Amino acid sequence: MIRIRPVLLTLLTIAFLLPAGSMVTAQDNNSVLSQKRQKLLDRFKTADEAERNQILRELIQLKLEEERRKGRTLDTHNRLPSADEISRHFEPSTIDSMLNPVPISNSLGLGGALAEDGELSDRDIQKLIGLAAKDGITEEEKEQLRQVAEVYEDVMSDETKEQLAKATGEEDTEYKLNSEKDTWTSTYWPMAGSGIDDKGRATKNLWAEGGAMTKLDKVIESRTGTPGNAYETESRPALNWLIDEPKGFWIANSTLSEKDAERTTGVDLNRNGKIDPDVEWDFIDSRGNFGEDGKMDGTMGVGWWGRCNNVGVAGTLFDEPKRAVTLDGQTFSAEEIKGLLAVYSDTVNEAKGTEFVGNRFDDQPDFLVTKDGKQLRGIIENAGELNFNSTDMTRANNPRLADYMILDSKGIGEDKEIRFRDLTTGEVTTYKSSEIELVAKEDKSQDTEAVVFHNTMTEWLADGRAGVLEMDPSSHVWNYNFESADVKESKTAPYWASDREKLAGYNGPPGDGELTYVDATVKYDGGGKTQRYKYWLEKDENGNVVNSGWASKNVDFMWRANESEVDWSREVPGHPSLNGEILKELYEKSTAEEAPDAAEVSDDNE
Repeated sequence: MIRIRPVLLTLLTIAFLLPAGSMVTAQDNNSVLSQKRQKLLDRFKTADEAERNQILRELIQLKLEEERRKGRTLDTHNRLPSADEISRHFEPSTIDSMLNPVPISNSLGLGGALAEDGELSDRDIQKLIGLAAKDGITEEEKEQLRQVAEVYEDVMSDETKEQLAKATGEEDTEYKLNSEKDTWTSTYWPMAGSGIDDKGRATKNLWAEGGAMTKLDKVIESRTGTPGNAYETESRPALNWLIDEPKGFWIANSTLSEKDAERTTGVDLNRNGKIDPDVEWDFIDSRGNFGEDGKMDGTMGVGWWGRCNNVGVAGTLFDEPKRAVTLDGQTFSAEEIKGLLAVYSDTVNEAKGTEFVGNRFDDQPDFLVTKDGKQLRGIIENAGELNFNSTDMTRANNPRLADYMILDSKGIGEDKEIRFRDLTTGEVTTYKSSEIELVAKEDKSQDTEAVVFHNTMTEWLADGRAGVLEMDPSSHVWNYNFESADVKESKTAPYWASDREKLAGYNGPPGDGELTYVDATVKYDGGGKTQRYKYWLEKDENGNVVNSGWASKNVDFMWRANESEVDWSREVPGHPSLNGEILKELYEKSTAEEAPDAAEVSDDNE
């Protein structure tokens, strides 16, 4: 007796029940596609230019269909695929590599994928330009974009054709990239007040008495019967961590002083239940950072502390609140709603993290390592006499220290001496270069590579999403969202690069490679301001970027949230009563196309 396994029996039953010819395998489908492709290739050999363009479109469609049947799609929704993704997607199979004499460039492949809906839109063209613009647009990439314009001419508007024409100019290259959504901004909601008795202002401080957090607490009480604690959380001293107490988001004064520690920090440092005048406390070190140095004469400016980071990302995620909204008798101004949205943006950052690019300048100590093994932290007093922009300069291997410039004794110079102030003792010691293994200094002017800025800016805007720039290359942090960039690339040296040897770069001065000079005007701060960036990119003979440098004020770092969707059910880290459903209601009413009834809105927006 022959035993047939159940699975095999099921398959045999299905086979007999199906009508003849219905058992088409994936191999059969691929065979059909291969036959179609071969017929197109045969026609391509003798076709005129117009017919060749049509054949290219059909070949691309066949490849896209073939990949879909394998469960692979080229994802272009709200994102710019990488060059590797595109090339892998259009890479021919083994048999096709012998038969297919028509390679599909990355630009043409991406163009075909974007044109599947019957149009190459403005956003599609920006993705094509963004793909080519990484590392600077080369002549080969210009030719590829011109081919896209020829092959898909009938699905492009006059405006999109003009965009491609500017990006593929014979000499200079011009293009504009912008986010799909307009950005907005507000005050940075400073944490610091003007003194211990400052109660704040509702349009400036989230910790203000009677401000947004107070109103939110009343709405929560009205709806739940239990008062909220948003105001208590926000107005709690931000520096409570000095005494291991829960911290909030308020600082009494914009200048902290160790001689009047309690009244400037707002923290009950001596734990006597009140804020006393002229309490001396050691919490600032000799470099002006938090720490102890055995003295009580330090000061620190914290007037820049606030929520500029939250405002920056909130302005890219949410539509701009336009009008005041009244809930349960409490009227929130549009500005106050912006502040609440800024705080709620932390839920998006926390959910899937952020994409961070660059190296923040932290004003860290210099390093000196002697040849007998001493490792010292402090300040190179005569750093101005050293040439860090030289071919002898190297970068630290540790990614966390990548913005440190390193010189060995050769780079320092045989006859040079280093005057080094030790951070621990405060003493200044003079070292001969022959005694030094290396010195290292944090780089303020090139800490984020120009090419990293260029590639990130073009990719993010080509995605259709705005990002956030830290625009102050110092120890202070000022975050602003950016929404567009007008870019000009040229191989001809502009006035600021007339002396090639004096150009400063991330890896020192440029070498013998080809330079591309870039002039980018970035619209930032809710689109209300612009910043002009000038920089250069150097490529080797293989087209790889080997160096880049800033000729203008540089960017410190840039970032954006990894996701762009808002889940209103999430809790705000450190702000448990910030009710997402209430904030959603405020947001939707403030951004609605039609204003609410006049009876719902009070004239008092404070």
